[in-house]
Amino acid sequence: MDNLFTDKTRWCWHPDFMPRTPCYIFFRKTFEVKSKNCRIKLHVSADNRYNLYLDGKILGRGPCRSDLEHYIYETYDLEIEPGKHALTAHVTVYGNGCRGKEVAIAEMHSGSGFLAAGGIFKDGKKITNLETPEDWKCKEDVSRKHRPLDAEYSLRTYAVVPPMENIDFANLARNWTGYSFNDSKWDIPKEYGPVTQRTNMQDPYTQWWLIPRQIPMMEEKEEMFNSAVKSEGIGISSVNDWIKGRTNLKISKNSKITIDAGHLTTAFPKLEFEGGTDATVKITYSESLFVDGKKLERDHKDGIVFGYSDLLKLNGNSSFFETFWFRTFRFVEFDIKLKGSPVSIKTPRFSTFMYPLDLKADFETGDCEIRRIWDIAWRTARLCAHEHYYDCPYYEQLQYTGDTRIQALISYCSTGDGRLGRQAILQYDWSRLAEGINQSRYPSAWKQIIVGFSLYWVMMVKDYYEYFGDRDFVKEVFPGVRAILEWFERHRMDNDLIGHLPYWNFTDWLPEWPNGNPARDTGKPVTINTMQYAEACRTAAYLAKEIGETSTGRFQSEYKRSIAAVNKLCFDQKLGLYVDMPGTKFISQHTNSWAILSDAVTGNKAEALGRELFENRKLSKATLYFSFYLFRAWDKTGNYGLFWKQLENWKSVLKWNFTTFPEIPFENTRSDCHAWSASPIHEFITCVLGVRPGSPGFETVVLRPHLSEYRKISGTAPIGGTTMELGIELSEKDEMSLSFKMKTEKQVTIIWPDGKKEDAGMTKSGKFTRKISNKGLNL
Repeated sequence: MDNLFTDKTRWCWHPDFMPRTPCYIFFRKTFEVKSKNCRIKLHVSADNRYNLYLDGKILGRGPCRSDLEHYIYETYDLEIEPGKHALTAHVTVYGNGCRGKEVAIAEMHSGSGFLAAGGIFKDGKKITNLETPEDWKCKEDVSRKHRPLDAEYSLRTYAVVPPMENIDFANLARNWTGYSFNDSKWDIPKEYGPVTQRTNMQDPYTQWWLIPRQIPMMEEKEEMFNSAVKSEGIGISSVNDWIKGRTNLKISKNSKITIDAGHLTTAFPKLEFEGGTDATVKITYSESLFVDGKKLERDHKDGIVFGYSDLLKLNGNSSFFETFWFRTFRFVEFDIKLKGSPVSIKTPRFSTFMYPLDLKADFETGDCEIRRIWDIAWRTARLCAHEHYYDCPYYEQLQYTGDTRIQALISYCSTGDGRLGRQAILQYDWSRLAEGINQSRYPSAWKQIIVGFSLYWVMMVKDYYEYFGDRDFVKEVFPGVRAILEWFERHRMDNDLIGHLPYWNFTDWLPEWPNGNPARDTGKPVTINTMQYAEACRTAAYLAKEIGETSTGRFQSEYKRSIAAVNKLCFDQKLGLYVDMPGTKFISQHTNSWAILSDAVTGNKAEALGRELFENRKLSKATLYFSFYLFRAWDKTGNYGLFWKQLENWKSVLKWNFTTFPEIPFENTRSDCHAWSASPIHEFITCVLGVRPGSPGFETVVLRPHLSEYRKISGTAPIGGTTMELGIELSEKDEMSLSFKMKTEKQVTIIWPDGKKEDAGMTKSGKFTRKISNKGLNL
């Protein structure tokens, strides 16, 4: 797409509103297309967010979350028919107060603004100008106000998503997106300043340094609710008929209705009302039903909805409601209070909203419980992938590095789509403080540093490179790799361990670790920091070599120096384990798994330590999140059969009827949907089926399967632009057969469970058999 910005393109805003004033503003421009074979081409952005419509139909939502120095504009290019048209935008500005007070932390903005560039084109020439502010009109949407998340009652936890909405339909500008709407009394937008594009910036007039959107638009699909849960004031059978589309719901007295989408989702609720003058409808959204203030079974028959809510005031006319930003819910409660006249409600629907991940992988064992884990993990991954990866969609909608590394790997191995992961790597790179360390979540208007997460970012760069082979991208972000490692190097003590670090030393959510810190608030240095720093140095040495950097030797030296210090000062001979802090007896799966991953321990000792990770009951235990690194340690040491035992932690939550995997494996967990818990998808594909890049970008393929108790498995996996189908079977005589096929020839190497390698050659398909020793089976 050509650059549509011109010297006359300007940011603009409502003349009566100061920047940063929370509000909703309408923008309109009408025009006529007199010729056939025309296209409408636009660049659009806004501060804070916009929903863009053409003749009342949604074109897109944006801008994609980012920061001011990389502010996003979207591009729209589509055919347009001859006739009269209206291009309209609904723009909101969120609050800018204290945390939790109408503040969406993942939104990073300057104040207020709307921007459009482009026009109507025929044969490549612009025939109608649509750029702002020329001939645009604007008006405050006085029907809609922000509603605090705790408007009714405190959520009693950390919640920083965009605010809910209060809507008074008596003040609604009806049909404002249509051409024939009378906007003669609307205001002329106030010009703010010219466009600043990051690629040719000199002395900017505005704070928005524009770059094009990096990822596709979100996928929206309309769905219906699944079932009625309970009702007061109207029969449950009538509610079921209503949600199934058999009839409208007619409310003649105060009623309270709870309905179930069937599974957790992220979506825009859509409702149509008729009548009900001055009636109020409070719509409350919840991941789970609550019993006595706690979560038990997600659909417990005695449970109630508890959560944030929208509040609507009807005016007796036909009224359509759709939220400005999506809501996260499984259960929705309608609390309807009448003031006289009854109200009729059409069948409720919702449009799901998420990143368009296209699942190209599959995994089959014949075990329905494993299939259920696969499906739940996939839904979890999807609901935590939108304009960037989320830790959780209900409470935070923030992109944390520790979560993102796992989420990105799930995307890579299950879809072959690296765009969201690539964007995440860039965004963390943009987040870096002047002292050299990355922020732990980004985009984020509130700075937060979790020191170890910066080291995970270094590993993310390698992950992306291995799957997609983009050396130029590694070169682009490598200065950030160097800056992070130099920051840690400056915090090294005389004994070569990384010392006590500033900021948040989070590792995992364990009861015995206050704030997730293995130092237990003692202020002592943490062993795992030195181990992860060492591994990040080794990763940097590899990347430096791949892109022709000269710093390989320096990073290798740092790695060796750090590992030597760990083995000298952090290994307890009596325990036979690495301790969480030198000079203490605290031990954990976390520290000892990283001893394996960093090669502080190797060979037979590493294999024995891998078994100890599971068998030693005195070790502090990893949650669902950190189990990802246990799996890596077991994969590395030939102990991967223990994966199936650790998978019991995922199975254990199924009895509570989760439809996504939670933050921690506990029925009363805060968040029901945390994609750091979706790692079984990665394990099934990369370790059980064993499909891995043999060289960057899947130029070659390694098949390194683990079978365990399942004697027959099959599946598919995306590999470098194509898809591989696999089948693996173990006979009663312990003969393993492996077959595969794909559309493109690739060099394939098989690494059997006993460690033996076999060259399958340059091929599209093959079938191979090998007698496997008991040791290789990991049973």
